[in-house]
Amino acid sequence: ADALTYSFINIKKNGFSPQPAALSMSSTRLSLLSKKTQNKDEVVISSVNDGESNSNNEESNRTDRSFCFCLLERHQVLKLLQLHGISGLLTTATRTISPAIAAELSGNDSYSTTASLPPVLVSPPKQIKQLYSEGLAKQTQGNILAAQRIFTQVTKLVPEFVYGWSNLGNTQVALGFLDEAEESYTKSIDLCKIQEEQLNSNTDTNVLFGTTKPCEDLYVLYLNRGTTRLAQNTNSSTRKKKGEALSDLEEAAKLRRQPDVIVLQNRARGRELNGLYELADADYDVAISMSKDGVAPFWLRAALVKFQLNRMTEALSLIRRVEQRFPEAPEVRAALAALYNAMGDTAGARQKFLEIPNVARLNYSNPTYVTQTIAWPPTALY
Repeated sequence: ADALTYSFINIKKNGFSPQPAALSMSSTRLSLLSKKTQNKDEVVISSVNDGESNSNNEESNRTDRSFCFCLLERHQVLKLLQLHGISGLLTTATRTISPAIAAELSGNDSYSTTASLPPVLVSPPKQIKQLYSEGLAKQTQGNILAAQRIFTQVTKLVPEFVYGWSNLGNTQVALGFLDEAEESYTKSIDLCKIQEEQLNSNTDTNVLFGTTKPCEDLYVLYLNRGTTRLAQNTNSSTRKKKGEALSDLEEAAKLRRQPDVIVLQNRARGRELNGLYELADADYDVAISMSKDGVAPFWLRAALVKFQLNRMTEALSLIRRVEQRFPEAPEVRAALAALYNAMGDTAGARQKFLEIPNVARLNYSNPTYVTQTIAWPPTALY
């Protein structure tokens, strides 16, 4: 046991007051006893009267204060000591402080929202670990429907588990349920934000160290929600969605803290769809320079942005490289036809356009398909 000689902490029925009582600093010793109780670390605080309190306070001590020990968890004690200028004695915490104690410690009558929430989890707890692993296995095997059912159950059993929601979102995207996926990703992001507040706040006393592992891949959650929002082209508020998508992708790039080809190509697409063509072109250039596997489909998007910026030579060079890699792709042929037409080669444009299979060619003759479904830049419309 570690003994701490310190001023008496007034203990009330509904929590703790950070104000010292009338006793002198030397009259009370708080003994901090670390022990295991029901498989969780807890701390017993007991106030030990050294017999120096005056008799005038005796009755008051019996009614307003309690000298009997009370059971606290480590992070509650740490915050209690922190409020009195002592820190570093305890570093382990397992659960949230109760709302009533949080309100008492913070001096607020109404406690904050995060004080009333359970700790955010970034690892599956024991009661769902096997079920969660089964969901991941189903997802890997391509059994998306089964995985979706399992992750739905996981989120119902442990709604504070971040990756239950994010994996549910992944399955919903795979099944085409984009609105539902956006909601799932949003819940996972919100949980990570709550956890960040719990870990970093200096004033909110509900959790000091709710978990030892933060949401280290928060950027992936923003990336997934951003790309999902980009795909919601049929939504009535498409322009708003595109703006929200770009905000997510900008945040993903910020959190990633280093160039990432997946983040860059998706942020480039977000900037492109929001009319920020110069910025999109810069992102595409960096992403292309980082492409280890050679030509990728997003190179066509990069070429069309250069087309929009009237950089015809660069655009043509990129599209021809994409054509070599994907010679029969209808969109590649349509893009070449549009570029040839803009450069004055109408015969070459017609020939390339007719190479597109009949059914697919009808799509590229449909303005709605070109402007909304595949969302080409305005200059590239053929």
